[in-house]
Amino acid sequence: MKKDSRKLIVISALNIREGGPLTILNNCLNEVANSDLLNRFKIVALVHKKVLCLHDGITYLEFPKTNKRLYYFYYEYIGLKNKWNQDDIELLISLTDKTPSVKANLKAVYIHNPTSFFEITFKDFVHRPFLVLYKFFYAKLCAINVKSNNYVIVQQDWLRIAYSDLLNFSKSNIIVFPPVIVKSPKTNSENVKKSSNCITFIFASLPRSFKNFEIICEAVKIINNTLEDDFKVLLTLNGSENKYSSFIYEKYKSVGNIEFLGILPYDELMKLFEDTNCLIFPSRLETWGLAISEFSILNKPMLLADLPYAHNTAQGSKQTSFFDVSKADELAKKMIQLIKGDHSFLIEVPKKSVNSPFTTSWVETINYLLDKQE
Repeated sequence: MKKDSRKLIVISALNIREGGPLTILNNCLNEVANSDLLNRFKIVALVHKKVLCLHDGITYLEFPKTNKRLYYFYYEYIGLKNKWNQDDIELLISLTDKTPSVKANLKAVYIHNPTSFFEITFKDFVHRPFLVLYKFFYAKLCAINVKSNNYVIVQQDWLRIAYSDLLNFSKSNIIVFPPVIVKSPKTNSENVKKSSNCITFIFASLPRSFKNFEIICEAVKIINNTLEDDFKVLLTLNGSENKYSSFIYEKYKSVGNIEFLGILPYDELMKLFEDTNCLIFPSRLETWGLAISEFSILNKPMLLADLPYAHNTAQGSKQTSFFDVSKADELAKKMIQLIKGDHSFLIEVPKKSVNSPFTTSWVETINYLLDKQE
């Protein structure tokens, strides 16, 4: 058998298993698999389980034990070190925020976790004490080997500035690359059977304490004491996922007009968005907020956290309003307006230009990196 003479592009996603990071991984591999990069390079993906991200033309190496932190850190910083010769890898891109101890002609790390800039609350101490520790150590983890990268990739311009300062990494070598959003075909979901006079809201996210599910539940309690109109709020947790989701479910399971759906497959969630009137996104911490981009394509109302990430992600949306993530009464007021058919407070969010380096697809990003090597 003839030896494959193509140089390697290695995409490291050792511990990615769910949520937005898995969507990003699949978007990356799907783009690469449908590009001419396969004619020029052998693409190797380092993944937790390949069943989560199968795409034709990609060579997979599985690391099923990386759901355990010790195994993950071992492979990231020790286990992969001598797997390839330096000259074999033309480009290594890490999607895990961390930089593997792997030599390559060109390296880049994609940092999409803003934990280092998170403002801790008492609730976080109670429900996710590890997150509190993670905040203080995360910057140090990201900093390990970071100077071995030629480039850092982030999702928003504010993160370019923030990580440049935090990691002492040149802004000119930090690429802003917003997540790629793939529009799904319009279909009718069987999850929600609503009549024309039932306004449906949704918050779709993994249950984490900083996601702030409780502000929506408190807003619903206020509305229930104010209105008799028919409405529904859909939440993607059911109490079985973790300590925080159990707390939310037990505290609010008897509140009317809330449905606890549990975590949904991506395709099912996209179908559900089609039948939902309004997205609520109250998270206190995001680099992007993929659901905002996915929902904004539908040109429906969105009620979003009044925080920099949401203002940036919502650029170009037509019917949007922002609320204080600590004020349930403010959110309730806006929900009541929508329930009553009042859209007058919704605004169009203008688009803003982003300085170079700026890319809009994975193939463009990879080619940009390869061009800089030449």
